Amino acid sequence: MINGPFELPLPKGLFLSPRRHTPTAWLDGLRGYAALLVFFCHYFFAYFHTTKFVYGTVPKPGAVVPHGNFIPYGSPVWNGTAIDEPMPYMNRGIFQLPILRLLVFGDPMVSIFFIVSGYALSMRPLSLIRRGPSAQSDLLSSLASSIFRRPVRLLLPCLVSTFLVAIAVRLGLFYYSSLLAGDEHGGAPNFHRYFRGWAHEATPDVFPDFYEQFWDWCYSMGAFMDFFNHHHWVMTKYDIHLWTIPVEFRCSLLLYLTLAATAQLTSQARLAILGILVTGACSWGDMWEMGLFWSGMALCEFDMIRDEEAANSDDLEQSNVPQWPVEQWLFTLIAALYLLSYPIIFAEYTPFYSWMSWLQVQGLRESDQFRIWHCTGAVLLVMAVSNSKPLKDFFSNRFARYLGRISYALYMVHGPINRALGYSLVFQLWIIFGNRNQMQYNTAVFIGFVVVFAAVMYSADLFCWTIDEPIVRFAKWLEDSLRDQDHIPRIVVPEPQIDSLEMDALRRGTSLPPGYLERLEEQPVGVASLQRTINDDLKRH
Repeated sequence: MINGPFELPLPKGLFLSPRRHTPTAWLDGLRGYAALLVFFCHYFFAYFHTTKFVYGTVPKPGAVVPHGNFIPYGSPVWNGTAIDEPMPYMNRGIFQLPILRLLVFGDPMVSIFFIVSGYALSMRPLSLIRRGPSAQSDLLSSLASSIFRRPVRLLLPCLVSTFLVAIAVRLGLFYYSSLLAGDEHGGAPNFHRYFRGWAHEATPDVFPDFYEQFWDWCYSMGAFMDFFNHHHWVMTKYDIHLWTIPVEFRCSLLLYLTLAATAQLTSQARLAILGILVTGACSWGDMWEMGLFWSGMALCEFDMIRDEEAANSDDLEQSNVPQWPVEQWLFTLIAALYLLSYPIIFAEYTPFYSWMSWLQVQGLRESDQFRIWHCTGAVLLVMAVSNSKPLKDFFSNRFARYLGRISYALYMVHGPINRALGYSLVFQLWIIFGNRNQMQYNTAVFIGFVVVFAAVMYSADLFCWTIDEPIVRFAKWLEDSLRDQDHIPRIVVPEPQIDSLEMDALRRGTSLPPGYLERLEEQPVGVASLQRTINDDLKRH
């Protein structure tokens, strides 16, 4: 604790071991870094409109930037902002270069979230599926438990975080930022009088009393809980970044259904079906997000097959999990990051991606055409990391695992803090330093970033161990409390059929004749293993 008039708990995660190191800890690290980069993106896109574009982008006059994207050198039209004149030297920033732009470009991180979730959620069920019929009871229990706990684990933290935002609104913590970004104070036009970013995130509406604020929060969360609406992304104005959570929940349920439906198939058949589903989702069904979940499931099984073959290898030098050569995983990594850097708009006007912009997938919405490249990049990224020890080590180190531990909490808290603290703080710094030139403008933005970064990391840590992790334990406790102990599925092993030859061997304490146990393989599952145990006991005694 920090002594003083206010005692603040220290971040626990910085001093306690994050999570134990496991062979799949790299999944947590990958998710953690993706969450951190989403925060970077959501901070800087309010201040720099150039983060929207790739290096060298020169749109032709008349090209339209869609609604919701502000640029200072265009004219408003009915469907967005039209470019007035070419700006050949506008997009020349170092953080606009492919790969480097991922530090401030958050959209590809959504694809990484989804494929990592598909991989992680499939691990336990697939491991049980691959054990064969004897593990079907455990598979049923695992799927039932996951489906029951999933809504509690995903949605309850959202309810808590947005309710805390509603309380913060009533306490006046959003007052100054609402003067800049609130819809009731002019919205985006007023915001962009001062802020030069391409995005405007409105602060929540402020109501006269807590009663009205509470009911506004309830109505907002009612729309947020529309999980199965695929016509548009549902969100809550108390934190618009949470639009991915209902998508994650819907895709999780479809993934569990897929696992159950293919549980009794061969690996080859299951992977073939997944290939068809992924292709259809990304090219025809306008379900790129589900395509990523299915891709994660397929990659998980590929890795399990690889590990099993390595474990069964007779070559001792090949008994460890095989890894790709350096040049193979490095090339795959670079290709993945390059594809993940594909711009949302104006790809045809940049030298780096114009050669790829010809592809128009009929099954995807016009505004989501870039997703096909982000999905491909996310698949390649997971393939590269899962087959490279250096990359696994990077995403499994202590800091990466810590980020993985707080990743969900980081995703919850960064948006409200950006709007409540970031907007008002940077505006006050402009009053102090001025913003007449780019140096003054940037100085305030980066000082604000340091303060907001510290506040976000501290709040994420606090939210993690006071709200997020207790909710995970609550979901498990709730399931255990409601479980019907009289109907827990158990494996029923048939009674072995002991013939006269076995009875004689048991009485005399001798072994059974050679070849006898092999003939028992034709009996029901579980009998042969019991007979082997009997024979081993006879030999020992």
